[in-house]
Amino acid sequence: MHEALINYIDRQLATPLSEDEITRIKKTFVPKKLQKHQYFLQEGDICKVTGFVKKEAMRQYTVDKSGKEYILGLYIENW
Repeated sequence: MHEALINYIDRQLATPLSEDEITRIKKTFVPKKLQKHQYFLQEGDICKVTGFVKKEAMRQYTVDKSGKEYILGLYIENW
């Protein structure tokens, strides 16, 4: 479950992750699968977690008073 995140972090670093660092990542990051149309965070909520998109994509959007949606961010696999 953690392989994609570990590979992503490893690619960003000049030196490979140590076994201790990999163990800490596995203990710290808890995999969670969101269903289609399920929210990661809703308006008014306080964000206490960070996310990593392993598969598919997510979008961040807002809705104005007339009901029109505006996409603020698009997050794709391995982001």
